[in-house]
Amino acid sequence: MRRPMRPVEVLILAALVLPPSLVAQDGEPAADDAAPAEEAVEEVPPAPFGDLERGVALYVQLCTGCHGDTGRGDGDLAPLLDPRPRDFGLARFHVVSTGNGLPSDQDLLDTIKLGMVGTAMPGWSHLPEEDLRALVTCVRTITERRVLEERLKARDEDESVVDVTAEVREEMTPGPTVSVGAAPPSTPELLARGREVWAASCAECHGADGRGDGRADLRNDLGAPSPARDMTRGLFRGTAEPVELARRIVLGMPGTAMPAFDLPEDDLWAVVHHTRSLVPQGAQEEMLQVRRTVVAPRVDGGLDGRTLSPVGADGSTWDNVPELRLPLMPFVSYEAPAAILRVQAVHDGDRLAVRVRWEETPPASMNGDAHPELTLKLTTAVEPPIMTRNEDMRTMRSWRWRAERAGGSTGKDGDGYGVSRGDDAWEVVFVDDPGRAPDGEAFLRTGRPLRLQLVLRPGGGATRALTMWHAFEVRP
Repeated sequence: MRRPMRPVEVLILAALVLPPSLVAQDGEPAADDAAPAEEAVEEVPPAPFGDLERGVALYVQLCTGCHGDTGRGDGDLAPLLDPRPRDFGLARFHVVSTGNGLPSDQDLLDTIKLGMVGTAMPGWSHLPEEDLRALVTCVRTITERRVLEERLKARDEDESVVDVTAEVREEMTPGPTVSVGAAPPSTPELLARGREVWAASCAECHGADGRGDGRADLRNDLGAPSPARDMTRGLFRGTAEPVELARRIVLGMPGTAMPAFDLPEDDLWAVVHHTRSLVPQGAQEEMLQVRRTVVAPRVDGGLDGRTLSPVGADGSTWDNVPELRLPLMPFVSYEAPAAILRVQAVHDGDRLAVRVRWEETPPASMNGDAHPELTLKLTTAVEPPIMTRNEDMRTMRSWRWRAERAGGSTGKDGDGYGVSRGDDAWEVVFVDDPGRAPDGEAFLRTGRPLRLQLVLRPGGGATRALTMWHAFEVRP
C-alpha cells in the first residue's frame, strides 16, 4: 500500500498533469484563467517509462533541495553550488545520444544513476530500477510542462492551446539515437593520429596533456564559467566508454562550452582512443559518485582513543583494517581540495573509531595558513538529504575535528585526534560512543543499516567538499 502523498507532492503532481490554463504559477488552481471550452486541453500523458506519482515523491525527497520544486534549479542549496543545478525548463541536458539534442530515457537514466562527476550531483545507482525509471519520467514531465507553459505565454492570439500543445509534444520528443558504429581496437598508429587530432581540435580548451588547463574563459549557456574537464583525473560527464565518448564528441554537450565536432570516422576513433589513454587505469571508476560500503570490523580488547595508532588495546593496528577510498564532491563554490578520502573504521561493541586520511593543496589565497576541518556524520536514515538540516539531527551523530594552527596539530582537537603528515597530507581519527538511536537500541547494533558522510573544509570557512552518503556496516 502506498503512503498518502504529502501536500507538496500533491501540488507538484497537479501542476504536471492539469492543463496549463488551470494552474497558476505557484501551482495552485487558477479558476479565473480557465481555458475556453473550445480550447480545452487533455492532460499531457506521462511517458510510460516509469510511474509519475512515484517519481514526484522521490523528486521531492531527493532532488528539490538543489533543483527546486518546479525544476528551475532554484532549490535551497542552489545559491551555494558551482556549477548551479540544471534548470529543466531550458531542456538542455549535458549528456545526450540523439540528433535533436533531447535526452532519451536511457540518457536520463544513466545520468541519474551515475550523477555528474565534478559537480554536487551524486549518483543514485543504489536505488531500485523502478525508482530510477520513475525519476526519469518525473524529470521529463517537468521539462515538457515547463517548456509548454513558456510557449503558451508567448503564443499569438490566433494560436490555439491545442495547437501549441501538439507542437511542444512533437518538439520535445527525443530523436533517434545517433549511431557512431563500433569502436575499432586501439593501435599505435591510431593513437599517434589521435594525438594529432587532439592537438588540432581539443588542446585549446583541455590543454596539451588533457588536464583542463587550456582556455580559462569558457562559459556555459547561462554565462557562468564552464572549465574544460581534466581527463587525467577521470572527470567525465557520462562515461569514457568508446561509443559514449564518440557521441560526446560528435554531438557536443548541450548547455556547456563543449561544441560538436564533425570529424572523419578514422579521426573520431583516433581521438577517442587518445582521450582514453590520458586517463589512469581505474581513475574514472574511483571518481564516480556511487554509494559504497564502509565496513567496521570488531576489535577485541577495547579501542585506544588517546593516539592515532595502534587502533586496539590488544595491539592491533590499522594495517589490519580494510580501507575504502571515497571521492569528494565540490560544494559551496569550491573545487574539491582533495579528490579522495581514505577511510577505515572499527568498533569494540560500544565505541567506534574512524580513521580518515587525505592529501590536499589549499587555495593560493590561503597563503599556506589553512586550518583544515573535517566533519563525520553517521545516521540511521536510509536516504538522508545531501546536506542535513536541524530536523535530521534526531537520527544523526556528528563529530568535528579542526587543526588548531596552520601546519597541523597533534593530539585531540574537537572530537578527533589529528596530525599533519607533511606535504599537505593529513590523518584524523574519531573515537567515540555514538550512544543510542531513536528506537532506543544501540547505534552500533550489528545489522542496523547506517549511512556515513564526510565533509572537508580546507580552511574551516564556508567553502567545503563532501562525500555522498555511503553505507556503513557494523560487523560482529
